[in-house]
Amino acid sequence: MAFSDREFDMHRLESFLTGWYYYDTAIILMDHAVSVYTDLRNGIANFSLVAMRERDLLSLTSVKGYDPQLTLDDYEAHLARLAYLSRRALEFVHNDFPEEDSYYAFVTIMMPVV
Repeated sequence: MAFSDREFDMHRLESFLTGWYYYDTAIILMDHAVSVYTDLRNGIANFSLVAMRERDLLSLTSVKGYDPQLTLDDYEAHLARLAYLSRRALEFVHNDFPEEDSYYAFVTIMMPVV
């Protein structure tokens, strides 16, 4: 919105801004889900790892050398949550700004690529 060529009535943007809250959350969740092992190598137990292996992590004083051996089943809940957040983002954004060019659907599809 910072680069918009017109002014917007902020009262009409409530759903739009809520939609971007969902997008922000989905992007963060996706980043954490795909960065579990990279973050572990850097000594970080990120949000996704904590969600998947909380019991293991509670007994550790350091994640150095920890190898959680994650499977596709471990990621299933994260992917379902990501789908839910993306769907909600699209619903809210479209409440205030119905669009013809499917820009936000494109943004949703491209999130994993970027």
